[in-house]
Amino acid sequence: IHKFLKISPDDPDITYGTEFHYPGSIEILYQNIEGTTAKDKIGNLSQYAIEHQESLDNLPVIFVRGLADENLDDEKIEEIRAIWSGLEDKDLWIFSNLVVVK
Repeated sequence: IHKFLKISPDDPDITYGTEFHYPGSIEILYQNIEGTTAKDKIGNLSQYAIEHQESLDNLPVIFVRGLADENLDDEKIEEIRAIWSGLEDKDLWIFSNLVVVK
């Protein structure tokens, strides 16, 4: 359940309903995001958001910090970002084998 909205991701208003959200496309990250339901729009937005510079910079750090080392210094963060940006295809399995947490 979402702590602010008090709704579940499986709530019918998100997955099937059209009554409680804007019916047309919306502009986010300089893209027009289409979708009949909120769930559709979130799915369509994710395709652009994953390529946004903030995501490219922070997702690999979040992965490593959450799964392996919560005490990353600036040098290690830059190394993690360099490994991630060097991957042509963003593949977590390959990434996890390239990152060595000490």
